[in-house]
Amino acid sequence: MRQNLERLIASLQESVRAIVWSNYFTTSLKSHLSALQALRTLLHRVSMIEENIECLQTKQEKIAHHLHRTTPARFDQYSENSQNTPEERLIEFLFPWLNEQSAIDIGAHKGNFIRSLETIGFRKVYAFEPHTQLYTFLADVYRNNPTVEVFPLAISNQEGHADLHLARLTTDAAFETDPLLFSSLQVHALPVGLSFYDKIKVQTRSLFSLITEQVLPPTCGLLKIDTEGHDTSVLKGMPDGTPFEIVMHEFWSKDFVFKPSEASLQEEALRIMRARGYFFSITLMRLSTGDLRFSVNSPARASNVWGNVFYFRDKATFEIAYTFIRSTVPQDLS
Repeated sequence: MRQNLERLIASLQESVRAIVWSNYFTTSLKSHLSALQALRTLLHRVSMIEENIECLQTKQEKIAHHLHRTTPARFDQYSENSQNTPEERLIEFLFPWLNEQSAIDIGAHKGNFIRSLETIGFRKVYAFEPHTQLYTFLADVYRNNPTVEVFPLAISNQEGHADLHLARLTTDAAFETDPLLFSSLQVHALPVGLSFYDKIKVQTRSLFSLITEQVLPPTCGLLKIDTEGHDTSVLKGMPDGTPFEIVMHEFWSKDFVFKPSEASLQEEALRIMRARGYFFSITLMRLSTGDLRFSVNSPARASNVWGNVFYFRDKATFEIAYTFIRSTVPQDLS
């Protein structure tokens, strides 16, 4: 294609010379010069395409090398003792391609995810935990660590105060878990062995206000949300546009044991995120059998599942994530 264009340009150049030497009408000369300029522009575009193809090939080679180096065994089976392992491995894989190496952890609990982010290499983590006991613990742990900044705030879509409902294990509990994990601004169903028993008043802020007041940076590599049923309200409080390169939040299917409200279902979150410019998503879901599956750009269709959804503002980042996920997790085709 390039050689053909070069021949056309040479031919037109000869035509222009003939016009000049023969003193043709000015209108004919302008017509030939316009055609010559158009072809030169086209040739420049071809050169750019060739350069982009070369860059893409280099990028694909880099992805393939990184995938070969970091891909674990397939996540068909995994231990619930480390529930977020697939998500953390995906973030680890994506980390080299992030422009911003900072993260926001909403619902930090005891800091397990913070430690994972530090291990991956994030240079700054902004952690939010409204429960007084948990915040005090985190503030003490990270008191002398400039990488992590902890806030005693609940993130929502409005400023003010709200009730944080506390859960506890009941006498018929057949499992061991930290009931503080289930503290939430939303009252919802709980499995047998857990119950809400009390509430405390906590301060609520929105991501929009925190970014506007420069408490948080205007852009960030990762936003992680785990608020036990309040995630869509957090998303509604985001600024317009795409300040975060990747957004991850927890979801429950409509028939999951927690019985989420219509306002907190994955379909509503998908609508909110697409309106803000996040058109690409990957859903990692845990089936009732304990197996993992994933779906792309659509809500989970399987019943009785929970997991996390990753939203991407950039198609290239999404494609890198898809390269990793499809090599480690079976796709849900239901």
